[in-house]
Amino acid sequence: MPDAEFWTAVLKTFGPDPRGRRLIVRFSGHKEYEQFCLALRKTDPDLRASSAIRTLPLIRSVALSSGNAETWAELPGVADVEEDDLVGVRAFPAAPTAVPWGVGRIRAPEAWRYSTGDFVKVGVIDTGVDASHPDLRGRIGLGVNLLNENMPPYDDNGHGTHIAGTIAAGGRPGGMAGVAPGAVVCPVKAFDQAGNAFVSDIVRGVEWCVRNGVDVINMSFGTNRRNRSLHAAVRFAVRAGVVVVCSAGNGGRRLKTDYPARYRETISVGAVDAAGRIARFSNRGADVDLYAPGKNIRSTWPGGLYYRLSGCSMATSHVSGVVALMLGCDRRLTPKLVKRLLLASAQPTAGASGRKSVDALRAVRLAMRGR
Repeated sequence: MPDAEFWTAVLKTFGPDPRGRRLIVRFSGHKEYEQFCLALRKTDPDLRASSAIRTLPLIRSVALSSGNAETWAELPGVADVEEDDLVGVRAFPAAPTAVPWGVGRIRAPEAWRYSTGDFVKVGVIDTGVDASHPDLRGRIGLGVNLLNENMPPYDDNGHGTHIAGTIAAGGRPGGMAGVAPGAVVCPVKAFDQAGNAFVSDIVRGVEWCVRNGVDVINMSFGTNRRNRSLHAAVRFAVRAGVVVVCSAGNGGRRLKTDYPARYRETISVGAVDAAGRIARFSNRGADVDLYAPGKNIRSTWPGGLYYRLSGCSMATSHVSGVVALMLGCDRRLTPKLVKRLLLASAQPTAGASGRKSVDALRAVRLAMRGR
């Protein structure tokens, strides 16, 4: 039977999970459990805190964020290992004063009976977010300001707050509802007040998202220049299980899309207007995967205000919200499967043969079936 010294060495070897994923480890018997607890009492308090270890004597188990399930399962004295699933109380959001036309068009309100994207983390790499906006209170999670790491990721431009509202505004009475009002936006400020960012800051933003357990990354930006570092960052995120949703760009080009949306690992999004037709400003090259509302979109704005913007940026945030709804049904969906289900559930785009537009209700129903 492994003793306390054995478990002390295990805890020091594993260290905390960088994405914050939690496991429940159940021991073979009471003696094995007690030996682990004895080791735990002798362990460095900082290590205990970083691994967020909780003892569960009722079931001779511990919950922790350290190591991985496969490794724990192979250790002597361990009977079972499983994910420490997140469970929440559920209620449909009350009918808000305003459901923006885009949120309604993609049938997000009809999908809320199945999922509101509860606890799904959406990283928004952008200009920051005004977390004090009434419609975003309680919807903003951990974030980072890559331009000044001593400051919070406050939005001094407006673009990021607008994106965040479309994704996850809470639907309070008198406010507006986003596509996934149960999701959590993690603001990553990589763009300055003028709306510009170095690729290196975007790459750092992607890394931060992966290290902090983000489920979806919204990239409402683009460039017409291929960049190997940016592509490597996208591949890194997708390999880590993060869905990456990107703007196709606003150049009105019929044959090309922007980067990083042109990379096959991403979900590339163009824009449609209120009539369901591709907006004149939207790029529409063969690399565009699907379309979403992007013209005259009303959403949150810094200072508790609302503002209307147009662009593929706005379309991208609609699709990121739909992905959050899907993952709210099944966290096991991989980026590749999410993309396949989105395309399989999309509806024909008006006046554009072969082009499809996102349908939140159909996407969520497919996600519930897992195929």
